[in-house]
Amino acid sequence: MKKKKVPAILIHLDWIETIKCLSHEQIGAFIIAMLDYANTGKEPKFKDNSMQALFISFKKQIDRDRKSYEEKCKKNSESAKMRWAKEKDSDAYECMQTDANACINNKNKNKDNNKSKIYANHRSDISQNNSRRESVHNTAKELIQELCKAGGTYLSDTKN
Repeated sequence: MKKKKVPAILIHLDWIETIKCLSHEQIGAFIIAMLDYANTGKEPKFKDNSMQALFISFKKQIDRDRKSYEEKCKKNSESAKMRWAKEKDSDAYECMQTDANACINNKNKNKDNNKSKIYANHRSDISQNNSRRESVHNTAKELIQELCKAGGTYLSDTKN
């Protein structure tokens, strides 16, 4: 019987003691057989009866894990369907875009608005910096004028 493919299988930590009883070659063959079973649903036939018995016990856990996965997928699918069914009865999803192009256009419009805000803030910063520079420039100019009136010398004139 072909089963629904699952993206992965669980390797349970309580299996380690059992698997340690096998040789490295047997472990490799066993793991490949478990993965193949999970992928195709085809049961392996081992020549060694102990390997076959071990696989049968592990197979039951793989089947339980698969069933749990399928139930979870089904539950998630039903939950998603219920959420989308509420869309017709509610305004909760009004903010969601159903048209990708409209979403992109809104995103671009928001970028343009943000650019305008950034530009305005930048202009404001430049204006503030210019007024600070002007203030420092005026102060320096006044100090130089007073120094000249007092007959002082510049530092460049004191070099030897």
